[in-house]
Amino acid sequence: MNQTPSRTRLVLVVEDDDGDAVLVERALAGSEFEPVRVESRQAALQRLHDAPCDAVLLDLSLPDSFGLEGVDLLHAQFPDLPVVVVTGLADEQLALDALNRGAQDYLVKGVWTPELLVRTLRYAIHRQAVHAENRRLMAELQRQARHDALTGLLTRHALMEELEREWSRACRTGQPLCCAMLDLDYFKRINDTYGHAAGDLALQTAAAAVRAESRQTDFPGRYGGEEFCVLLPGTSQQQAMVWAERVRARIAKDPLELQNTPLRLTASLGVAERTSTMSRPEALLERADQALRLAKQLGRNRVVAAERVASTASESAAFLSDQMSEGATAADLMLPPAAILSPATPLVEAAQHLLSMRTDALPVVDARGVLLGLVGEQDLASAMRTPHDWFRPVAEVMQQHPPCFRPDTPARAIREFLARNGVSQVVIVEEQRPVGLVSRFALLRWLYWCHLEEATTDLQEAETVGV
Repeated sequence: MNQTPSRTRLVLVVEDDDGDAVLVERALAGSEFEPVRVESRQAALQRLHDAPCDAVLLDLSLPDSFGLEGVDLLHAQFPDLPVVVVTGLADEQLALDALNRGAQDYLVKGVWTPELLVRTLRYAIHRQAVHAENRRLMAELQRQARHDALTGLLTRHALMEELEREWSRACRTGQPLCCAMLDLDYFKRINDTYGHAAGDLALQTAAAAVRAESRQTDFPGRYGGEEFCVLLPGTSQQQAMVWAERVRARIAKDPLELQNTPLRLTASLGVAERTSTMSRPEALLERADQALRLAKQLGRNRVVAAERVASTASESAAFLSDQMSEGATAADLMLPPAAILSPATPLVEAAQHLLSMRTDALPVVDARGVLLGLVGEQDLASAMRTPHDWFRPVAEVMQQHPPCFRPDTPARAIREFLARNGVSQVVIVEEQRPVGLVSRFALLRWLYWCHLEEATTDLQEAETVGV
């Protein structure tokens, strides 16, 4: 036999018939259940709000409720409370409907015995506890799937889901949306010098700083490795810069104690705000990432806004303009595509090409070789969220209508376009077929090789005279 629980359990008996209520009270006498009676649905809700009960015995025919309406209301307001329906209607379909709508069991008046009533209440409480624990475990699994195990921040996959939602909301409402990219400075040195446990501690420290400065409406996530990304809805770029500076200062404030050695941890941050010229959510990440890279180039441990990137690009462009000869064209600057993809190429194969060939982007062409689009690292990273996504065709994620120029386009025109629009590269096409790519890296490469001999000669002469 089952051992009777030692503590008393309160059962709320919702019954307007005095005779039926007396039968329930007599049936529960001597058991662990103590009945508390109310006569209406409204009284039951009020009683449960005032003090908890272990179970509810609910009549389906009440002065202010008939049928399964009472089950719906109880389940909506008290989802973890076991409800056993009691009625004079021997209707099997009604019983099934009651179970489907949250009741744990169903008894027909005049049929149940005291033993059956007690056993039904016990099983109802047990099943409800099992269901509640299953919901808790499922919620925890979902939380773990969305949060990075080391830092507790959102995973990259979860972050991209939130980006799509917030992007749509910002486009619909016109509210600002900012993105901040954060990267720990010299993180590889920490791992190499102190070990991966120290690296983990550094990541956790940075994550704690990001979380401490974030609002409930913000979305901080671990973007990958030592890089973090935070979405700041309803935040202007000026406000986001203030936020990012607080995070930077908090990370740098207190040194880490590693192997009895204090280590000053610093971070670089890039901030960007959504603009009307951005056609896709990933463009916001790209702008913030460009600002982050500039922050590192300028000496690290600083915050840089996306506008600074355009300003720096303009300064670089002015320098290149002085160096470029009038005859330089796109054909002089471009690098041939490392590979050509078809629209049906799986994302995983495109990623393998990008990684093995150390290139930023690859053109996508149709069966005639005509350019259809361009696919880069950001496009793939945003789309390859689950192993199933890896086999999607690149046609679903590629950048359609990328900026294109002819091979005979003056180099200065391409340089000015890159600086003015903040894009990283353009496609060089001939008869609608891609023949090369020109990026900011290509501009630097061209300048380096064009002036290498001249610079080497000047350096040798300087060394000769002792300069």
